[in-house]
Amino acid sequence: MASLSLHGITADDSGKYIVMAENTFGMDCHYASLAVEGPPDPGGKPTICEVKADSLTLTWYGSVYDGGSVITGYLVEICETGQSWRVLTSECNSTSYVIHGLAPLRTYQFRVRAKNIHGSSEPSCPSDPLFYQPPLVAERRDKAVVVDHHHHREEKDLHRQVSSRDGRPEDELDYDQDNDESDESHAPQFEHCHVTVQPGEPHFLEKYSVHEELGKGRFGVVYRLVDRASGALRAAKYVRCIKAADREKVYQEVAIMNKLQHPKLLQLAAAYDCPKEIVLVTEYISGGELFERVVADDFTLTERDCILFMRQICQGVGYMHSKSIVHLDLKPENILCQSPNSHRIKLIDFGLARQLDPDTPVRVLFGTPEFIAPEIVSYEPIGCATDMWSLGVVCYVLLSGLSPFMGDNDADTFANITSSDYDFDDDAFAAISSDAKDFISSLLVKRPELRLSAETCLQHKWLAQAKQTMNSVKLPTDRLKKFIIRRKWQVEPPWRRRAAAVAASALLRARA
Repeated sequence: MASLSLHGITADDSGKYIVMAENTFGMDCHYASLAVEGPPDPGGKPTICEVKADSLTLTWYGSVYDGGSVITGYLVEICETGQSWRVLTSECNSTSYVIHGLAPLRTYQFRVRAKNIHGSSEPSCPSDPLFYQPPLVAERRDKAVVVDHHHHREEKDLHRQVSSRDGRPEDELDYDQDNDESDESHAPQFEHCHVTVQPGEPHFLEKYSVHEELGKGRFGVVYRLVDRASGALRAAKYVRCIKAADREKVYQEVAIMNKLQHPKLLQLAAAYDCPKEIVLVTEYISGGELFERVVADDFTLTERDCILFMRQICQGVGYMHSKSIVHLDLKPENILCQSPNSHRIKLIDFGLARQLDPDTPVRVLFGTPEFIAPEIVSYEPIGCATDMWSLGVVCYVLLSGLSPFMGDNDADTFANITSSDYDFDDDAFAAISSDAKDFISSLLVKRPELRLSAETCLQHKWLAQAKQTMNSVKLPTDRLKKFIIRRKWQVEPPWRRRAAAVAASALLRARA
């Protein structure tokens, strides 16, 4: 029996091996697939996202490659200046960790290692050094004031339970143009909770009072709510459920939102299964759509603003991708400002989101025509890179007010997408930096594997540049206003968008 032994193999040796036997009468061959597994790649560089009097919260991006075996957790390591690295925990099961018991007035760094059944990865890049100075708490007659030396000052009204914030991390841009402390939209960070769908409309109406309509989404209407017990504002999305399959999709949306605990992603508060619909109760976002905010008369749009917005979008999308979840409907209507005077954004609407399984290719035929990736049009497997294409289109529109692939009809639009037919020749890009154009070009790439990931986007020279080097030239918004008006008139029910996708895809394949 013939045999082949391979020594010192690595992941690069994975693939299909062909064994051929040949003689004077002919040839035959057989195939064998080899998958080389090993420890995963390191996670992303940790960042400190919250500092409290007795703890701090560390977050990081998940490993880009899991080593061929599912990641089982992370090790978190700490190093005090002048000392060696030591393990804080080897049992962290998420991409965030709350650290307690740090000695104040000392400098720390942190790093993480990913684990699978084959072992631990190399350490990640260490976090930026942190001089740990816990927040001080001072009392006033009607307010408790928390002075956070690392990030911000937070004031909480002891009677009304409304808080406001000003200040921000020194290395970040201004998020809030107007620090009006009476603005109710400066609410405390919404606390993530695991939601179980509850039965019945009576339970919903007992807890909440329903007020004015806020907007209409893909499958229903959104209303403003008030929690009867606490007075807290919430939003309710009424999702029509005509068929059992419709109800199952909403349950999937709830399951996905339960996994998404990130400040740039809309948080779910409760869900109620009613006879004709399911009601999703979420945190209340008062700032409206991002694109409508930047074309307002009191807003001056610059490339610097666009950098700030795109950073936050990448952070939210990157977190989703670290959980192997894709949004699949990234578009302007699904990016909201947290308050009318804020640069802080939230990504919303996870109705089309999917949980990816590396062993099961996912193909879809839905989405918004101008923003979908070539692999959707061609009905090829989708992945995290599919969202990154949409993010590139959003950035192109935000900077120029132009839609890069918009055709006279859906078929033309899909043809432009599959051929990656776009340019920066219009006068709208005359004042746009070359780094911004390079950023877009790194996303609008036909081959998904060549697109930037959300994590590498944040390292791109356009997004990573220092505040003082950012282009602050005022950008015209006339085209963007026209784009918004056209989008408002163009809203279609989901079955038409899906049917258009199917028809256009068939047309494109027929042309091929």
